Amino acid sequence: KENGYIRTAWLYTWTGELRKDYRVRATIKFSQDRSKIEVKSEANYYTGKDWMIGSDTALLETLKADITEITGQVTK
Repeated sequence: KENGYIRTAWLYTWTGELRKDYRVRATIKFSQDRSKIEVKSEANYYTGKDWMIGSDTALLETLKADITEITGQVTK
């Protein structure tokens, strides 16, 4: 996108099985000159009433490693 970020759809199978009570997504932000990227993970757990908001460290570390390997750029 022209405005400098990519956001994935919610993924309900990050744990290896389909779970309707747990979802994750990632947002990747580019610096204005496109020389740096910042990766953020979001995770939600459904309590049966509301979604509890948090982050997924394993997802974040996996994304950072994959992006660094592909692009050669270091993520924050």
